[in-house]
Amino acid sequence: MVQVFRYLLEFGKSISKEEMLYSAILQHQTDLSLAVIKRGPDVNGGRFYSGQTYLHFVCQQGDVRIIQALVERGTEINVFDDERRTPVSICMALGFHDIAEQLISKGGDPFLQPPASATLAGIDI
Repeated sequence: MVQVFRYLLEFGKSISKEEMLYSAILQHQTDLSLAVIKRGPDVNGGRFYSGQTYLHFVCQQGDVRIIQALVERGTEINVFDDERRTPVSICMALGFHDIAEQLISKGGDPFLQPPASATLAGIDI
């Protein structure tokens, strides 16, 4: 993965830190993800498939090191995806209870309800 980024950069392809982080997370590249996070991408700047954030994706993987790094960089914990899931609820549903407890200790609300004006898959509800 690192070689791919180097190759693209050598040939003039502009790659944002956010694109690198997204790719590294999807490929389960923990060390690369951590290296990109240290370079200061906007950890709250992206919404991806189903309105998920970086934290939603990483919670599905259960990667404690990336989760901790994202939280340290100020990622939003109490945020819903299009399916009304929060990172805390994803961790609980997948059995990552220790990670859910860590997120709760950093301000994650296990009882958070979506706002009345929430949308589900782009449809007002």
